Amino acid sequence: MFKKGDMVVYESTGVCKISDIKALDGNSEKLYYCLEPLFDMGVIYSPVESKKVSLRPTVSKEEAEYMIDMIPSVEVEDYHFKSFQELTEHYKSIMKTHSCKNLIKLLMSIYKKRKIAIQNGKKMGQIDERFMKKAEDMLFGEFSVSLGMPRDEVEVYIKKRVRNLT
Repeated sequence: MFKKGDMVVYESTGVCKISDIKALDGNSEKLYYCLEPLFDMGVIYSPVESKKVSLRPTVSKEEAEYMIDMIPSVEVEDYHFKSFQELTEHYKSIMKTHSCKNLIKLLMSIYKKRKIAIQNGKKMGQIDERFMKKAEDMLFGEFSVSLGMPRDEVEVYIKKRVRNLT
């Protein structure tokens, strides 16, 4: 069980702070986490005992730095599907894992796809653009908390660190 003040990753919302743990509507038997998204507005109420909800602690600073250091060795996959629906479902299945490692792999693959498109004088597809943005938001948001830096500095930090490794 998490405690008040913990930082967690909640499904596709990203990093949230647990602002409270309480019963709702007078039902004292069922407790809910009150989640405040760090990079969005609102409050999310998630049952403490739910097995269906993806809720995990944010990665540590050491884990984030380790994953960043592993970026140059990430095996990039080419995602080519017969239909846009298959591509969308594939990207969704990766996003649903809520794993930083999987997000890195996804991003590296989409970045490669973008580079090839640009080299061929084309634009990257809308589905790739949309999922690249979602994956960046999730990964960079979590790493900003783990590394203790503003969200908008994470991408530059990663690029500098990777450049120094290669």
